Amino acid sequence: MTDYLLVHGAGQGAWSWGPVWGYLTAPEEHPPTLYKRRRANRVHPLDLPGHGADADGDTAAVRLEECVQAITRAVDREQLKDLVLVGHGFSGSLVVQAASEMTVPP
Repeated sequence: MTDYLLVHGAGQGAWSWGPVWGYLTAPEEHPPTLYKRRRANRVHPLDLPGHGADADGDTAAVRLEECVQAITRAVDREQLKDLVLVGHGFSGSLVVQAASEMTVPP
């Protein structure tokens, strides 16, 4: 089964993935009807440094390298396997960079 790491866009947080999380974790007896989905094992929305639960009001002080490290650390910490990295907006480039730095790329 597939693990998902959902990375939000600028000025957002893990909360922005609520509807997507719902589709990915819907029970098999009540699947979403929008598309044929891959069965999700675990779905992890991530708060990047300076955003969401980690927001301190100064997102300008957050470096892109910190965000990439937060992504790779989350993958290691949660031991995500058969990984699908999903980035929204500015985090699209972050997940590509993080994937290139992983020992086992998604």
